Amino acid sequence: MNAASVYPALPLSKNRNVMKSVVCLFGIFGTVSIGFCEPVDVILGFDQTANIEWITGERVEVEWNEVLDSRCPTGATCVWEGEATAVVDVVVNGVRTSDLEMTLHGQEFERAVVLAGGYRIQLVSVGPFPVLDRETQRPSYVARIIVSTLVGTGLGLGPLNTEWRLQASGKLGEETPTLSESNVNLRFELLESGTGRITGKVTGSGGCNGFSGSVQASTVGAIQVGAIASTKKACATGVMDQEIRFFSELSKTIGFTMESDSRMRLMFQSTDDAVGTMIFTQAGDAGTAVSASSWGRVKARTNNR
Repeated sequence: MNAASVYPALPLSKNRNVMKSVVCLFGIFGTVSIGFCEPVDVILGFDQTANIEWITGERVEVEWNEVLDSRCPTGATCVWEGEATAVVDVVVNGVRTSDLEMTLHGQEFERAVVLAGGYRIQLVSVGPFPVLDRETQRPSYVARIIVSTLVGTGLGLGPLNTEWRLQASGKLGEETPTLSESNVNLRFELLESGTGRITGKVTGSGGCNGFSGSVQASTVGAIQVGAIASTKKACATGVMDQEIRFFSELSKTIGFTMESDSRMRLMFQSTDDAVGTMIFTQAGDAGTAVSASSWGRVKARTNNR
């Protein structure tokens, strides 16, 4: 495995105190009751604090206090790829949970996620990547994290094992609705082990071709999808382009949240290190295909990168 491809470097932020206000939606579309907030994608500097405020008044602070970086430097030959750990404190409405470790380490992908105070925090990447014979100064470290609420059914396996239909996908907060003439869907068939690791497969349709792939997941909402195998039928250009994007995004999935009994979000990491999401509703549910402008989304961004 090429460690550099797993832990890409991030651009530095000039002002690393991040404040975001986020819209939450609570209501009913059709016959489906929902209550959710869109995940928040944050770039956080070392020894700095991310401040997130939801429109409901909920406040979450993530303080990055320690970084441990043993990744194999660029230019070196190593027998172990190493790992990167961000140690954070999470404060939810004034209640502090200290010394939570989020670690990027290959197949131990569940270590990148921590739960605190009803929120899920996932470490996506840590930069800059180490270089042989060059010391990385601690103030130069930057991390990308995703913060999301745990609502509805939480992260239970039961609701995950059903058929889901894709409603929209794309960069977080800029998701594009699925073409109305296509039916992009998937079904998980997963079993939970006593260790909290979930294994199984995913099958479905990209809107034109059927597909299947192996899955590893964790009850904290971390997930990896193996190589996608699909049939090779040709379809209309728009549907085919959408299918190609869907297969690519699915293979880069890093996390999932259950935002209601009938709504699921898969998060993926794109090639430019941005975070994207795929928004699904249970197949057969009526009235859930709302417009993108109606979904919970970030109201204001003040990253000041």
